[in-house]
Amino acid sequence: MPAPFRQLSGSAIADLLARFAFTRSITEVHMHHTWRPDHADYAGLASIQAMADYHVEVNGWDDIAQHVTVAPDGSLWTGRSWNRPPASSTGYNGDDQAGPFMFEIIGNFDVGNDTFGGAQRDAALELIAHVQHRFALPSESLRFHRQLGSPKTCPGTGIDYAATVAAVADVHRALWPAQTVARGLAGGESERPTPLLELTIDLSVDGALVVHARALAGDRRISVLR
Repeated sequence: MPAPFRQLSGSAIADLLARFAFTRSITEVHMHHTWRPDHADYAGLASIQAMADYHVEVNGWDDIAQHVTVAPDGSLWTGRSWNRPPASSTGYNGDDQAGPFMFEIIGNFDVGNDTFGGAQRDAALELIAHVQHRFALPSESLRFHRQLGSPKTCPGTGIDYAATVAAVADVHRALWPAQTVARGLAGGESERPTPLLELTIDLSVDGALVVHARALAGDRRISVLR
């Protein structure tokens, strides 16, 4: 993962996430924007390397902060080792055993600046969903930087949290429909399938096993002895 940084497609990152030998457990996904560089400043590898240099030489970190960077064209750049905690937000970084997966979207997404859309938005949403899927996390495990004790607007005032979580939920449903229903992902209890029967088991006076089945759509009760 570390430098030299690699530019990968969304499908390549998804494949890497599926087979990567994680030694730490991912508990959340943290989303940031770079602010600088913004869309107009983006220059491919040079921008990623400049961020890494700034993080190390100015901020004093030992590596680039993020695990992945999502470019304006929807391509994704590798970053910090996925088996190391990110430099996401003080007190929220976790450790070598467990913690967040952190990514940056290149751009300034405060209202009136860059627009979070198109290939970049699609790539970011799919990245979130694939990380969550790997660790059986709900879509609500996404956290914005501004929710992590930071006074910043990151990842930008132009990006709504609830709408982003809902969009990630849509990705889960599209990619893993059966598992999404079974696990009740993205949307809480209201999205879990409604059970058709309520079963209770007890013993009759003569010791026979009795199964009571109540149809939840009605009020009928059936007793089966064996």
